[in-house]
Amino acid sequence: MDFSRATILCLGDVMLDRFAYCDTERISPEAPVPVLLLRRTQSMLGGAGNVARNTAALGGTAVLIGLSPAGETAEVDLPRLFTKRARVLTSHGGDHLPQEDFPRLAQWALEGKLDLAGMVTRRIALDEAPRALDELRSSPDLIRSVIVL
Repeated sequence: MDFSRATILCLGDVMLDRFAYCDTERISPEAPVPVLLLRRTQSMLGGAGNVARNTAALGGTAVLIGLSPAGETAEVDLPRLFTKRARVLTSHGGDHLPQEDFPRLAQWALEGKLDLAGMVTRRIALDEAPRALDELRSSPDLIRSVIVL
């Protein structure tokens, strides 16, 4: 399949998947669990970032819209990025255009192209809103909460 002219919108959570490759030789005497010997670790993009990475690997253009967890970092293989002649644009926080973006996202939701309800992780009653806003300040992972009137 030729992806060279494809542009794929990847909308969702961007996370870092971490893998631990281990050997095991015995079961722990304290509990019925294997005792592991770490051989190597590997980190790679997960969630919507994985879809964007796979799209780019197939020669397509990925437009990734999402947020990463606070404090998350990742290394970039710059020689590989330049070899692929990849174009990277970032967007975070205030550089969106609500007057353009929100109507477009609403239209996509109406057309069934964007599952807004599936993105909501928590519904909050109106009388719980002050407490929920305090929680949001301390844990940005709660950003997909919705206050129900």
